[in-house]
Amino acid sequence: MSELYQSTPPIAPVAVSNDDHRKQHWARAWCVLSLMLGLIGTGATRWQFDALAALRLIPAWCWLMAGVPALILARRLRPRGWLVILTLLWVLFVVTCVEESRSMARSVWSRVIASNNVEADSLRLRVVSLNCADGSLRTAREAAAMAPDILLFQESPGREDLERLATEFFGDSHGVLWSSDASIVARWPIQRLEVKEHFVIGRVQPPNGPAFKVTSLRLAPPIVRYDLWNPACWREQAAKRQQHTQQSDQLANALINDIDFINIFGGDFNAPAHDRSTRGLRSFGRDTFDKAGRGWGNTVLNTIPVLRFDQIWASGHFRPIAMWAVRSEHSDHRLVVSDLVLPGKWLKRGRDSQP
Repeated sequence: MSELYQSTPPIAPVAVSNDDHRKQHWARAWCVLSLMLGLIGTGATRWQFDALAALRLIPAWCWLMAGVPALILARRLRPRGWLVILTLLWVLFVVTCVEESRSMARSVWSRVIASNNVEADSLRLRVVSLNCADGSLRTAREAAAMAPDILLFQESPGREDLERLATEFFGDSHGVLWSSDASIVARWPIQRLEVKEHFVIGRVQPPNGPAFKVTSLRLAPPIVRYDLWNPACWREQAAKRQQHTQQSDQLANALINDIDFINIFGGDFNAPAHDRSTRGLRSFGRDTFDKAGRGWGNTVLNTIPVLRFDQIWASGHFRPIAMWAVRSEHSDHRLVVSDLVLPGKWLKRGRDSQP
């Protein structure tokens, strides 16, 4: 027996080739880089430091190009903790930072299960916003064809063209508030409240309902440059963020006299959705796409929409039930449509306050 034991050769250790070592090394390096890029993407999307403003023109979903390859490579790594950690972090990034994932899921949910029941004693409004780009009547007609109650235009057609459009779609009881850039057309008469370089504010009074403020805005055009290796790019984008913040704050100051007033405002923010520059406006309303956005809501550019510059906000009096983007035939922006419901309790207060 001892001779048999002594004749048994020892088990040789499994050799790991230098090539396998190199693959493990590069896989770990890419996973670490993926984590770093994920943190930068989160900082640009969620924390939005002004120093990172240049990264805001990179769509959030583009950061996944660093995450997906890392997840594939992490399958080769030992221990398996690499794969688990990367998967959890990138799923968290998609849920919290990539709004397209939420709007696409909401679109499927609304078709399969959910329903948007509207109370009998309530006011349903459809608001449509479009940057007309060429300022032509034919482009404005695209928005009017969506059966709106309120139209918000930027790079607006002329006053006479808007009057003609309003009469054509709303009849003689319409309202028009015009400026050379932002304008409002409504189914009901509009009282002019304020006209500035980058926004107009009007007061709309539906029959048997409360009055509310409507604002059409167009903030300063963005700086489109991606030469991130150039320090001037970062400085210019930070300065543009500050300019947008000043313009948003100017609108907030115009609305602050009636902070409890019912508000609808929207248009071309010339910045991606949830940009830090609009934080001063959040006391007066919220982006209706956050609660009711469906499908691919990005609006620029019209042919390849990767960012959502065009937005419609509403105060908490309204319940958003749907919002979506529609491809334009003549503009370089997609138009946006928001369906809102004003509950009956606000209608009753409006009727009680009327003389």
